[in-house]
Amino acid sequence: MRDRLIAAFVGLTVVVVALYGIPRAYFLADLIRTDAQERVNRSADLVAAAVDAGTATTPDALDALSTRGEWIEIRTAGGQVISSTHGPADDGDISATHPLGDGGTVTVTREADEIDDAIADALLPLVLIGLGLVVVAGLAGSVIARRLARPFQELASAARDLGTGARRPELPTYRVPEAQAIGEALTVSGDRIDLLLRHERELAVHASHELRTPITALRIDLEDLALWPETTPAVAEALTRSTGELDRLSAAIGDLLDRAREQLAGDEIDLDLDALVADVVARLDGPDLRLTHAASVLAPTRLDPELLRQVVEHLRDEALDHGVRTLELGVTDRGTHHEVRLTPDDAATATSGPSWRAAAELAAALGGQLTREPGSAVAVLRVPKRALSKDA
Repeated sequence: MRDRLIAAFVGLTVVVVALYGIPRAYFLADLIRTDAQERVNRSADLVAAAVDAGTATTPDALDALSTRGEWIEIRTAGGQVISSTHGPADDGDISATHPLGDGGTVTVTREADEIDDAIADALLPLVLIGLGLVVVAGLAGSVIARRLARPFQELASAARDLGTGARRPELPTYRVPEAQAIGEALTVSGDRIDLLLRHERELAVHASHELRTPITALRIDLEDLALWPETTPAVAEALTRSTGELDRLSAAIGDLLDRAREQLAGDEIDLDLDALVADVVARLDGPDLRLTHAASVLAPTRLDPELLRQVVEHLRDEALDHGVRTLELGVTDRGTHHEVRLTPDDAATATSGPSWRAAAELAAALGGQLTREPGSAVAVLRVPKRALSKDA
């Protein structure tokens, strides 16, 4: 986009310079030729007056009357030709002929090279100004194009980040209406994608327990009813068929959950866990609860960054509910796995509310485990340790 804007600025400047410069060049060239023709006419009048007065009848006298680039020729009524020694002139030169009193003529000719040189000298500033305007337009176009393209580059980066876990792009307010409209659309789209993914994750994390447990209990009850002595054979047979249908329903739910887990696995990317934690801290830090990051070494792993962000968000809510003011996050390499330690201030108490349970379920969906450090309120999130792939 930036290159096209620069080309547009330069192209527009070239067109404007051409529309002004070309007519101006023709006007200057015509003006110089007209001026040269008038000077030749005046020279012819002066030479004719001198010849009629008898003071210019020899080649030396004509040389004295001519200037550089001029040639003078006298043709008497008797056919005699007297000319200056500078000529003869080439074809295409400017000339003027004046009659003499005895019936002869005087012809004064100026060389075309002299006129062409004068035209070139007059057009040189015009050409230099035009080239200067094109260069200035290119520099100005580069600066303006960079400023105009920057919002769209940021928007393109935000659009790419939608697929890597940054569902809520932090975009400034743009003065360009089109860029502002795109930014608002990306924000709305990111919120919608985040909502849909939240629903999918909740389904994958909670549905197994919320759906399979009641179905299993119902199946056991139906089997018990089918075995009661009071149950007639017809009712027992119907209960057995119902048990089979429950098995089919349980299998269908299992397939749906497996697909949801595959979708979650598709969101996993190779990343540095320490850098991800630092980014999550920067996003969730606020005045009510200060989040800090204890920098560590490279911690390669593969997971869904949005799931980790949600885990930390739930733990932040848990800390807020218990009056915690600061929460420090740090990554530790334990050899077989990585640990993300969330250390609250001294006001924290080790409790397990709804936010803690939601965080624990999401940690399990990550393939990890969320526990408390024995005897303290420090939360420890264990995640698998995997080497970065070659394509990462």
